[in-house]
Order: sequence, then C-alpha cells, then structure tokens
Amino acid sequence: MNGGSALLRLAGVAGTAWGGVLLARGDDVWRRLEGRSPDSVEELAIRALGGRHLVQGGVQLLAPRASRRVAVGVDVVHAATMFALALASPSRRTVATTTGAVALVGAALGVAAGPR
Repeated sequence: MNGGSALLRLAGVAGTAWGGVLLARGDDVWRRLEGRSPDSVEELAIRALGGRHLVQGGVQLLAPRASRRVAVGVDVVHAATMFALALASPSRRTVATTTGAVALVGAALGVAAGPR
C-alpha cells in the first residue's frame, strides 16, 4: 500500500470512529462542547452526521482511491456550512466549529494523499 492509500485509509478509520462516537455518545459530546443538552433537531443532526461519517469512513476503507475526490468534496462542503453556522448561531458555535474542523482534517488527508 502506498502512502496516499494509507492516508486515505487513516481518514476512513478516523471517520468511522467519529461516526460511532456520534451515534453512541453524541448527546454527551454536545453537552461537553456547548454546556447544554441538544434539542430534538440537534439530536437528529448528531445522528445524521454520525451516520454520514460511518458511511463515508466505510467507503474510504473499502475503496480509498475511488472515493477520494467525493470524500474531500463532502468534507469541504460540510466544513463551509459548519463555519457559516458558527457565525450565524452563537448557541451552536463550539459544536459547529468542532465538526467543521474535523471535516477540514478529513479533507486535508484526502488532498495530501494526492491524485491517482
């Protein structure tokens, strides 16, 4: 396995782990970051994000090269929307900034892995 594939698989492992954390303990993560419990819409968003990370991470593990561009694109869009949310919603700022930063790390790993 070359270095690029290793980075992509690392992103897949990290994404799968983060998705699992969000699905299993997302409410606790939210409380720790924001100092309050998530409301019902926020709980739904936590679960959806956890599922997205599980699926994306699994795809990155199974087909790292084939999924690289799509994964980078999804992560960049996610980061941009989270940073916009952080600016627009002070009550969600820490969570939005954190999840945006996680997405940027995933995108950076994909970019660092380089083209085929």
